[in-house]
Order: sequence, then C-alpha cells, then structure tokens
Amino acid sequence: MRLQRFLTGLGLGLILSICLACSQRALLSGPEAAPATVPESTAAEVREGSAPAAEAPAPTLSPEAQALVASAGPEGLFAPPRKDVRLVVLSDLNSAYGSTDYDPEVDKAMTLIPFWQPDMVVCSGDMVAGQDLTLTPEQINAMWQAFDDHVAAPLRQQKLPYGFTLGNHDASSALGVNDVHLFKQERDLASAYWVEPTHNPGVTFLDRTDFPFYYTFEQNGIFFMAWDGSSSHIPEDKIAWIEKPWPAKPPKAPKLALC
Repeated sequence: MRLQRFLTGLGLGLILSICLACSQRALLSGPEAAPATVPESTAAEVREGSAPAAEAPAPTLSPEAQALVASAGPEGLFAPPRKDVRLVVLSDLNSAYGSTDYDPEVDKAMTLIPFWQPDMVVCSGDMVAGQDLTLTPEQINAMWQAFDDHVAAPLRQQKLPYGFTLGNHDASSALGVNDVHLFKQERDLASAYWVEPTHNPGVTFLDRTDFPFYYTFEQNGIFFMAWDGSSSHIPEDKIAWIEKPWPAKPPKAPKLALC
C-alpha cells in the first residue's frame, strides 16, 4: 500500500506545470501590438497563458536514466510541454521503521528527475522512517544520512532547490502527557540535520525563523509557505504566524502562493 501511495503521488505530482505568469503579464501589459507585429492567434495564446515556451535543450542523462527512459516503451515517458514553472513532487519515501534503505522506485525516480528538467523539487513529507520510540539517536541519524545519500545530495549536485514539509515519520509533533512532544528526540535530530549548512535545500528563504518546521520561501516568482505536517496539532502561535502580516515578502507580487 505504501508503494502504491508513493507511485500514485509521484505519478500525479511528478510534473506540475504552472502557467499563470503569462496571463498575469498579459493583464498587466499595455495595449496589444498591431496585428502586423503580433498575430491575433499569438495574442490570444498569451491572454490564455498558453503560449508555447521555447524548447529546452535536451537533458544530459546518466546511462541509468537512459536505460529507464528506453524501457518505457514506444510511447516513451510522459513529458508535458514546458510552461512557466515545472515542479517535481515527491512524497512518502520512507520504508520500514528505522530503515536506512529506500525502495527501488525511489532511486529510479531520483535517477529520472533530470529527464523532466524541473525548476525545483517539492516533498510533502515522510522522507525517513521514524515515529518509533525505540529508535536510538544513532539509528535516527543513520536514517537522515541515508536520505541525504539517496535524495538530498543528488538534488544538491543538480543544483535543484528542494522545498518540503515534515511528515509524521520525519518528526512527529504528537503530544503526550502535559502536552510534551512524544517524539522530541526525532524532532531535535531532524532539525539538526536540516540546519546543518551543508544540507541547505537551496530555496530563497523569506522567513526561516522556525525552519524546518515552519518557513516561507520564494522560488521562480511563486510564494511557498511550509508548515509542520507531522500531526493535526498546530500551536496557537503558529496559527498567528500564518495569519499575521508578513514582514518579509517577495520583492514583487508572486504569480502564485502555495501552502
């Protein structure tokens, strides 16, 4: 079931092409050029945000990626037309509790990411396999090191920004007696991994005061707000943080806001 959920999430979210900028630019622009300069059909495409983007150069693929692409059959892998922004979406990468290995599908997905040439990668959580009170600090750190080896380091090498939320298996915020975090050790070690400078996810932070649990960033003209998705519990101060006027905003109005 976990594998099916991962593949479904990857298949649905693998390529998210966002086309709002073209329509926004058309709305904010001055009078349309004369038909002799801009054909009517092209102007209509721009108004609808459907003008075709320039073809990107063919990606440089590893031999492993080339073999996977070739194995897709005569129709090949799905590759939608490039628009303004292209995101690859990952989720639920974790295996059995405490595992320091990943299913082959995760490694295949990471190998194929260059094929789609995304602008960034986002993940909705469960990057490691925690939420087990018997795990030792050494085991938890080993899981994050495995995540780095399989996922984070390859993205850094490709200079791909990585935005994420923490899931319940990463750093559960479930509360116990006296509202104390049951998995405080996992939360502390997850935080220690992400605040390490060498693990910088490469996004343009706007507010990283409580990173990696709550933070905002801007990428390719899109405003992102990430908050702790590891349980149903959201502290009152974080609800206020979400609702407050932002002291740090993108330099100009974003094309889109994603939370």
